[in-house]
Amino acid sequence: MGTWGTGVFASDYAQDYLDELAELPEQQRLAELTRTLGIAAEEPASMRDQGLFGAIVLAAVGVVAASLPLGSDLLPDEENEFEPQGWPLSQSAPVPLVALARRALAVVGAPGSEWRNGWVSESDGIEAGRTVQWLDRVLTGEHKHDGVTGGTDQ
Repeated sequence: MGTWGTGVFASDYAQDYLDELAELPEQQRLAELTRTLGIAAEEPASMRDQGLFGAIVLAAVGVVAASLPLGSDLLPDEENEFEPQGWPLSQSAPVPLVALARRALAVVGAPGSEWRNGWVSESDGIEAGRTVQWLDRVLTGEHKHDGVTGGTDQ
């Protein structure tokens, strides 16, 4: 599995997770997002045992963020595998799911976490930190854009 950038969906793990979500009806997507984010937020020590990596959790956070008004930069420009029009959620994520995403982001995106420490170059590590900060602002509704889009080709 590879990582090609610091963006939210810039890894094979993230892309595979999106593919898995695309195959589910929307209600099951919500359940899968809740499961993934819940493990990261409430049982982080068991993430590996359950096949979760930081990039997967970050992708789940990104899906939730993309459903919010300030998260539109996360929406894909090209192919949309998700039906109906919602990518991959047709409406804003429920408030409890947004709160869960924020807690999961705090675990996965924390300084010293596996995802944050996994960057080879210092500049990528700094950019990854900016991605986490940007996602947190989207999830809290704080409107401040610093040029980080969280996309796939950072």
